[in-house]
Amino acid sequence: QQAEMVLAAVDRRGRPLRCRVRLAALIHDGRPPHGAVMVLEDVTEAERDAEHAAYLGRVIGRSANEVYFLDPPTLRFVLVNRGAERKLGQTLARLRQMSLAEFMPDVPPGGLKALVAPLLTGEREEIVFETTMRAEDGRTYPVELCMQHFADESPPILIALVHDTSERQILNAAD
Repeated sequence: QQAEMVLAAVDRRGRPLRCRVRLAALIHDGRPPHGAVMVLEDVTEAERDAEHAAYLGRVIGRSANEVYFLDPPTLRFVLVNRGAERKLGQTLARLRQMSLAEFMPDVPPGGLKALVAPLLTGEREEIVFETTMRAEDGRTYPVELCMQHFADESPPILIALVHDTSERQILNAAD
């Protein structure tokens, strides 16, 4: 049998740390335990990284900007934040059945795939372009898209950060 728990501790220099303690019985040839093995693992950084990732996920998830995680070969939505669901007027479940290109009325068929091809081959690190998005209710709005491909992720993922530029357009028209 084995027991495990995470404890707050202090290292030999007096610094606080979090450590995972595992305790296992020392058994030989099926006889009753005649000792124990204890393993201590410093998990301070791992917990801090997990907290940071959760914080980042919460903030990006609530952002008004649209954040899309796309399947690179198909450009279908894998994951989106709440801002994307709200602005596109679709639930994540519905968006997973759709492609980003379906929301871009001004982009000709195959145009988006051609545009992201240099990302997928590694020729470009990012692409930034402006276009128009069309929400489910038919409303259109101008956007700036910044896309990056993360080929080393498992599975590889294409990220699109989308910023509604309607207010920029209004200010430019006023000049």
